[in-house]
Amino acid sequence: MPATLPSPVLAAVRSAAARPPWAMGMAVLAVLGVGVLVFPDGVKTKGREPAPSQAVQECMEAAGLFHDVRWAAACSELADQGQTDGTTECDLPNARAGRLYALLRQAEQECMADARPAR
Repeated sequence: MPATLPSPVLAAVRSAAARPPWAMGMAVLAVLGVGVLVFPDGVKTKGREPAPSQAVQECMEAAGLFHDVRWAAACSELADQGQTDGTTECDLPNARAGRLYALLRQAEQECMADARPAR
């Protein structure tokens, strides 16, 4: 699932080799900060817990967002190496794309597991 991020976001996502080691952590915190702005009350609505399907949907959307950011970062890194044209919708090598899709599937499975009632 290729990412479609605006060019200012892509410009902010540069090669990991060109950034200090703590920069990826800061990027993740920034994405989480955006989530807090979008969902300031978390997943609660009108004082009630949302239906599990709503919580799962929001979790899946967050997983998709993280996947898009990872994909754009990988494309940016390859662009820095001159291997792609620099768009966020580049074709990644199969092994790298496979790892990113595996992370997405894992996040989606965690969303589904969190939605199951505790015993």
